[in-house]
Amino acid sequence: MVKKYGWGSIYQKYIKDPIEMVFTGKTPAQLEQESQARAQKLMIEASLLDEKIKSDIIRNLSANISSSSDDQEFEKRARIADLMLKEKEFEKKHVKYIHLLGISKISDFFILATLQKLVNKLTDDRVLFSTDSSSPGQYPVFGTYLHSGNFKTQTFTELYFPKNNEYRRKSHANRANKTVAIDTSRKVPCQLGCPACKDFTYDYLGGQTATGLDRYSQEGMPRMVIHNTHLYVDIAKDVSQLVNNHVELLETAIPKDLYDVILSLHSMFDDPDNAMNVYATYKKTYKKFGGDSISTTDANQFNKFFKT
Repeated sequence: MVKKYGWGSIYQKYIKDPIEMVFTGKTPAQLEQESQARAQKLMIEASLLDEKIKSDIIRNLSANISSSSDDQEFEKRARIADLMLKEKEFEKKHVKYIHLLGISKISDFFILATLQKLVNKLTDDRVLFSTDSSSPGQYPVFGTYLHSGNFKTQTFTELYFPKNNEYRRKSHANRANKTVAIDTSRKVPCQLGCPACKDFTYDYLGGQTATGLDRYSQEGMPRMVIHNTHLYVDIAKDVSQLVNNHVELLETAIPKDLYDVILSLHSMFDDPDNAMNVYATYKKTYKKFGGDSISTTDANQFNKFFKT
Protein backbone atom coordinates (compact mmCIF):
# COMPACT_ATOMS: atom_id res chain seq x y z
CA MET A 1 0.00 0.00 0.00
CA VAL A 2 1.32 3.44 -0.94
CA LYS A 3 1.37 5.81 2.05
CA LYS A 4 -0.45 9.06 1.38
CA TYR A 5 0.60 12.32 3.02
CA GLY A 6 -1.67 15.22 3.92
CA TRP A 7 -0.57 18.87 3.84
CA GLY A 8 0.44 18.63 7.51
CA SER A 9 2.77 15.72 6.84
CA ILE A 10 4.24 17.36 3.74
CA TYR A 11 4.79 20.62 5.66
CA GLN A 12 6.55 18.77 8.49
CA LYS A 13 8.67 16.56 6.20
CA TYR A 14 9.87 19.17 3.71
CA ILE A 15 9.77 22.45 5.68
CA LYS A 16 9.52 22.10 9.47
CA ASP A 17 11.96 19.19 9.94
CA PRO A 18 14.68 20.63 7.62
CA ILE A 19 14.50 23.92 9.55
CA GLU A 20 14.97 22.15 12.87
CA MET A 21 17.88 20.11 11.52
CA VAL A 22 19.62 23.26 10.22
CA PHE A 23 19.28 25.24 13.42
CA THR A 24 19.49 22.47 16.07
CA GLY A 25 21.80 19.93 14.44
CA LYS A 26 19.32 17.12 15.20
CA THR A 27 19.10 14.03 13.00
CA PRO A 28 15.88 12.82 11.32
CA ALA A 29 15.80 9.90 13.77
CA GLN A 30 15.93 12.29 16.75
CA LEU A 31 13.12 14.42 15.32
CA GLU A 32 10.97 11.34 14.73
CA GLN A 33 11.59 10.15 18.30
CA GLU A 34 10.61 13.55 19.71
CA SER A 35 7.48 13.59 17.54
CA GLN A 36 6.40 10.16 18.80
CA ALA A 37 7.03 11.23 22.41
CA ARG A 38 4.87 14.33 21.95
CA ALA A 39 2.07 12.28 20.40
CA GLN A 40 2.14 9.78 23.28
CA LYS A 41 2.09 12.60 25.83
CA LEU A 42 -0.94 14.20 24.15
CA MET A 43 -2.81 10.87 24.09
CA ILE A 44 -2.18 10.37 27.81
CA GLU A 45 -3.28 13.91 28.64
CA ALA A 46 -6.39 13.55 26.49
CA SER A 47 -7.37 10.34 28.27
CA LEU A 48 -7.26 12.15 31.60
CA LEU A 49 -9.57 14.96 30.52
CA ASP A 50 -13.06 15.12 31.91
CA GLU A 51 -15.64 14.18 29.28
CA LYS A 52 -17.34 17.54 29.72
CA ILE A 53 -14.09 19.37 28.98
CA LYS A 54 -13.54 17.16 25.93
CA SER A 55 -16.89 18.13 24.48
CA ASP A 56 -16.19 21.82 25.12
CA ILE A 57 -12.82 21.60 23.41
CA ILE A 58 -14.38 19.93 20.38
CA ARG A 59 -17.11 22.56 20.25
CA ASN A 60 -14.59 25.41 20.51
CA LEU A 61 -12.39 23.92 17.80
CA SER A 62 -15.39 23.92 15.49
CA ALA A 63 -14.79 27.67 15.16
CA ASN A 64 -12.60 26.74 12.22
CA ILE A 65 -15.27 25.92 9.66
CA SER A 66 -13.93 25.22 6.21
CA SER A 67 -15.78 26.75 3.30
CA SER A 68 -15.36 27.37 -0.38
CA SER A 69 -15.26 31.15 0.13
CA ASP A 70 -14.00 33.52 2.81
CA ASP A 71 -17.33 35.31 3.19
CA GLN A 72 -19.17 32.11 4.15
CA GLU A 73 -16.42 31.11 6.57
CA PHE A 74 -16.31 34.51 8.27
CA GLU A 75 -20.08 34.67 8.55
CA LYS A 76 -20.13 31.26 10.25
CA ARG A 77 -17.40 32.30 12.67
CA ALA A 78 -19.35 35.41 13.57
CA ARG A 79 -22.41 33.23 14.06
CA ILE A 80 -20.48 30.96 16.43
CA ALA A 81 -19.27 33.93 18.50
CA ASP A 82 -22.87 35.08 18.64
CA LEU A 83 -24.10 31.65 19.82
CA MET A 84 -21.34 31.30 22.40
CA LEU A 85 -22.36 34.63 23.88
CA LYS A 86 -26.04 33.71 23.87
CA GLU A 87 -25.35 30.37 25.58
CA LYS A 88 -22.93 32.06 28.03
CA GLU A 89 -20.10 29.71 27.05
CA PHE A 90 -17.48 32.25 28.10
CA GLU A 91 -18.86 32.33 31.63
CA LYS A 92 -18.22 28.62 32.24
CA LYS A 93 -15.22 28.35 34.56
CA HIS A 94 -13.74 25.29 32.84
CA VAL A 95 -13.50 27.12 29.50
CA LYS A 96 -9.95 28.47 29.44
CA TYR A 97 -8.79 28.20 25.84
CA ILE A 98 -10.36 28.84 22.44
CA HIS A 99 -8.22 27.91 19.45
CA LEU A 100 -8.91 29.16 15.92
CA LEU A 101 -7.19 27.17 13.19
CA GLY A 102 -5.63 28.58 10.07
CA ILE A 103 -5.14 32.31 10.63
CA SER A 104 -3.49 33.74 7.51
CA LYS A 105 -4.59 37.35 6.90
CA ILE A 106 -3.84 40.62 8.69
CA SER A 107 -7.59 41.15 9.15
CA ASP A 108 -7.67 37.84 11.07
CA PHE A 109 -5.23 39.32 13.58
CA PHE A 110 -7.53 42.30 14.13
CA ILE A 111 -10.55 40.05 14.69
CA LEU A 112 -8.63 37.75 17.02
CA ALA A 113 -7.15 40.65 19.04
CA THR A 114 -10.61 42.22 19.35
CA LEU A 115 -12.14 38.96 20.57
CA GLN A 116 -9.33 38.58 23.11
CA LYS A 117 -9.83 42.13 24.39
CA LEU A 118 -13.60 41.68 24.77
CA VAL A 119 -13.32 38.22 26.33
CA ASN A 120 -10.70 39.50 28.81
CA LYS A 121 -13.22 42.03 30.05
CA LEU A 122 -16.00 39.46 30.21
CA THR A 123 -14.00 36.72 31.96
CA ASP A 124 -11.43 38.70 33.94
CA ASP A 125 -8.56 37.44 31.73
CA ARG A 126 -9.48 33.78 32.27
CA VAL A 127 -9.99 32.72 28.62
CA LEU A 128 -7.12 32.77 26.14
CA PHE A 129 -7.57 32.85 22.37
CA SER A 130 -4.84 31.07 20.41
CA THR A 131 -4.22 30.35 16.76
CA ASP A 132 -1.82 28.78 14.29
CA SER A 133 -0.88 29.28 10.67
CA SER A 134 0.97 27.32 8.00
CA SER A 135 1.14 30.37 5.71
CA PRO A 136 4.64 31.55 6.76
CA GLY A 137 5.94 28.15 5.67
CA GLN A 138 3.89 27.93 2.49
CA TYR A 139 4.92 31.31 1.03
CA PRO A 140 8.57 30.25 0.45
CA VAL A 141 7.39 27.24 -1.60
CA PHE A 142 6.55 29.86 -4.26
CA GLY A 143 9.67 31.94 -3.57
CA THR A 144 7.79 34.53 -1.52
CA TYR A 145 9.49 36.48 1.27
CA LEU A 146 7.23 38.77 3.30
CA HIS A 147 8.77 42.19 3.84
CA SER A 148 6.10 44.12 5.77
CA GLY A 149 2.38 44.58 6.33
CA ASN A 150 -0.05 47.39 5.52
CA PHE A 151 -2.99 47.84 7.91
CA LYS A 152 -4.91 50.18 5.61
CA THR A 153 -4.94 47.75 2.70
CA GLN A 154 -4.67 44.62 4.92
CA THR A 155 -1.98 43.18 2.68
CA PHE A 156 1.61 41.97 2.92
CA THR A 157 4.40 43.45 0.82
CA GLU A 158 5.88 40.41 -0.92
CA LEU A 159 9.38 40.02 -2.35
CA TYR A 160 10.14 37.31 -4.89
CA PHE A 161 13.30 35.24 -4.36
CA PRO A 162 13.69 32.90 -7.37
CA LYS A 163 15.86 29.82 -7.42
CA ASN A 164 19.45 30.57 -8.48
CA ASN A 165 18.71 34.32 -8.40
CA GLU A 166 17.25 34.18 -11.90
CA TYR A 167 15.70 37.62 -11.87
CA ARG A 168 14.46 38.91 -15.23
CA ARG A 169 13.69 42.49 -16.23
CA LYS A 170 10.26 43.14 -17.70
CA SER A 171 10.06 46.93 -17.62
CA HIS A 172 12.50 47.65 -20.47
CA ALA A 173 11.81 46.29 -23.94
CA ASN A 174 15.50 46.03 -24.86
CA ARG A 175 16.17 43.83 -21.78
CA ALA A 176 12.92 41.90 -21.62
CA ASN A 177 13.29 38.38 -20.26
CA LYS A 178 17.05 38.79 -19.94
CA THR A 179 18.63 37.45 -16.76
CA VAL A 180 19.87 40.22 -14.47
CA ALA A 181 23.15 39.75 -12.63
CA ILE A 182 22.95 40.66 -8.94
CA ASP A 183 25.46 40.89 -6.12
CA THR A 184 24.88 37.62 -4.24
CA SER A 185 26.99 38.77 -1.29
CA ARG A 186 24.39 41.37 -0.29
CA LYS A 187 22.02 40.57 2.57
CA VAL A 188 18.28 40.33 1.92
CA PRO A 189 16.28 43.44 3.00
CA CYS A 190 14.97 42.34 6.41
CA GLN A 191 13.43 45.30 8.21
CA LEU A 192 12.90 43.23 11.37
CA GLY A 193 16.49 42.36 12.12
CA CYS A 194 15.33 38.78 12.75
CA PRO A 195 17.87 36.04 13.58
CA ALA A 196 17.19 34.14 10.35
CA CYS A 197 18.38 37.06 8.22
CA LYS A 198 21.57 38.03 10.07
CA ASP A 199 23.66 36.09 7.57
CA PHE A 200 21.01 35.58 4.86
CA THR A 201 22.58 36.67 1.57
CA TYR A 202 21.37 36.00 -1.97
CA ASP A 203 24.07 33.38 -2.18
CA TYR A 204 21.74 31.05 -0.25
CA LEU A 205 19.29 31.05 -3.18
CA GLY A 206 21.45 28.93 -5.45
CA GLY A 207 24.15 26.31 -5.68
CA GLN A 208 24.76 23.40 -3.35
CA THR A 209 25.59 22.92 0.31
CA ALA A 210 28.91 21.49 1.49
CA THR A 211 27.29 18.05 1.43
CA GLY A 212 26.03 18.44 -2.14
CA LEU A 213 22.36 19.20 -1.38
CA ASP A 214 20.25 21.92 -3.01
CA ARG A 215 21.11 25.06 -1.06
CA TYR A 216 17.87 26.87 -1.87
CA SER A 217 15.65 24.24 -0.24
CA GLN A 218 18.07 23.31 2.56
CA GLU A 219 19.26 26.76 3.67
CA GLY A 220 17.40 29.48 1.76
CA MET A 221 13.80 28.36 2.29
CA PRO A 222 14.20 27.60 6.02
CA ARG A 223 15.45 31.15 6.59
CA MET A 224 12.51 32.53 4.63
CA VAL A 225 10.08 30.46 6.73
CA ILE A 226 11.57 31.68 10.00
CA HIS A 227 11.63 35.29 8.78
CA ASN A 228 7.99 35.12 7.66
CA THR A 229 7.03 33.67 11.04
CA HIS A 230 8.81 36.52 12.85
CA LEU A 231 6.93 39.02 10.67
CA TYR A 232 3.58 37.36 11.52
CA VAL A 233 4.40 37.57 15.24
CA ASP A 234 5.50 41.22 14.99
CA ILE A 235 2.36 42.21 13.09
CA ALA A 236 0.19 40.38 15.62
CA LYS A 237 1.88 42.34 18.44
CA ASP A 238 1.37 45.66 16.63
CA VAL A 239 -2.28 44.81 16.00
CA SER A 240 -2.85 43.92 19.66
CA GLN A 241 -1.31 47.21 20.76
CA LEU A 242 -3.69 49.13 18.46
CA VAL A 243 -6.76 47.11 19.38
CA ASN A 244 -6.12 47.46 23.11
CA ASN A 245 -6.47 51.22 22.76
CA HIS A 246 -9.87 52.88 22.30
CA VAL A 247 -11.74 51.37 19.38
CA GLU A 248 -12.28 54.74 17.65
CA LEU A 249 -8.54 54.86 16.99
CA LEU A 250 -8.95 52.09 14.41
CA GLU A 251 -11.32 54.07 12.19
CA THR A 252 -8.52 55.76 10.21
CA ALA A 253 -6.06 52.85 10.43
CA ILE A 254 -8.04 50.03 8.81
CA PRO A 255 -10.64 49.59 6.01
CA LYS A 256 -14.20 50.70 6.81
CA ASP A 257 -15.67 47.20 6.38
CA LEU A 258 -13.23 45.75 8.91
CA TYR A 259 -13.93 48.63 11.31
CA ASP A 260 -17.67 47.93 11.04
CA VAL A 261 -17.07 44.25 11.81
CA ILE A 262 -15.07 45.16 14.92
CA LEU A 263 -17.79 47.55 16.06
CA SER A 264 -20.33 44.74 15.68
CA LEU A 265 -18.26 42.50 17.95
CA HIS A 266 -18.20 45.25 20.56
CA SER A 267 -21.99 45.49 20.28
CA MET A 268 -22.35 41.74 20.80
CA PHE A 269 -20.23 41.73 23.92
CA ASP A 270 -21.84 44.88 25.31
CA ASP A 271 -25.19 43.10 25.34
CA PRO A 272 -24.73 39.28 25.10
CA ASP A 273 -28.48 38.67 25.40
CA ASN A 274 -28.98 40.72 22.25
CA ALA A 275 -26.09 39.07 20.34
CA MET A 276 -28.44 37.25 17.96
CA ASN A 277 -30.05 40.51 16.86
CA VAL A 278 -26.65 42.16 16.42
CA TYR A 279 -25.57 39.26 14.23
CA ALA A 280 -28.69 39.61 12.08
CA THR A 281 -28.13 43.36 11.75
CA TYR A 282 -24.52 42.98 10.57
CA LYS A 283 -24.94 39.82 8.49
CA LYS A 284 -24.58 41.70 5.19
CA THR A 285 -21.48 43.45 6.52
CA TYR A 286 -19.88 40.10 7.33
CA LYS A 287 -20.52 38.84 3.79
CA LYS A 288 -19.23 42.08 2.27
CA PHE A 289 -16.13 42.01 4.46
CA GLY A 290 -15.35 38.36 3.70
CA GLY A 291 -15.35 38.82 -0.06
CA ASP A 292 -14.18 36.14 -2.48
CA SER A 293 -11.05 34.09 -2.08
CA ILE A 294 -8.21 35.69 -4.05
CA SER A 295 -5.11 33.78 -5.09
CA THR A 296 -1.91 35.70 -4.30
CA THR A 297 0.19 33.41 -6.46
CA ASP A 298 0.92 34.43 -10.03
CA ALA A 299 0.40 31.38 -12.27
CA ASN A 300 3.29 32.25 -14.60
CA GLN A 301 5.72 32.68 -11.71
CA PHE A 302 4.46 29.42 -10.21
CA ASN A 303 5.05 27.43 -13.40
CA LYS A 304 8.45 29.03 -14.03
CA PHE A 305 9.54 28.32 -10.46
CA PHE A 306 8.80 24.59 -10.62
CA LYS A 307 10.31 24.18 -14.10
CA THR A 308 13.66 25.43 -12.79
